[in-house]
Amino acid sequence: MTPNLLYLPILLPALLAAFFLALPSRVKLVREVLATAGAAVLLAYGFVFFFVKNLELSVPWLGMGIDF
Repeated sequence: MTPNLLYLPILLPALLAAFFLALPSRVKLVREVLATAGAAVLLAYGFVFFFVKNLELSVPWLGMGIDF
């Protein structure tokens, strides 16, 4: 599993929230369907993350071998 997949649980809710703020309130059904789909995707990724044995994210932070 790549470290880029670890960004999805952070970015997906943020992107959906920005999209929901841009949608007019008259399209309530679209909001509900997208919110349910986003929650389902995040739930599926939650199960995937619990069953992955070797999952880590290492980012160079201060240099000289000090990683975050």
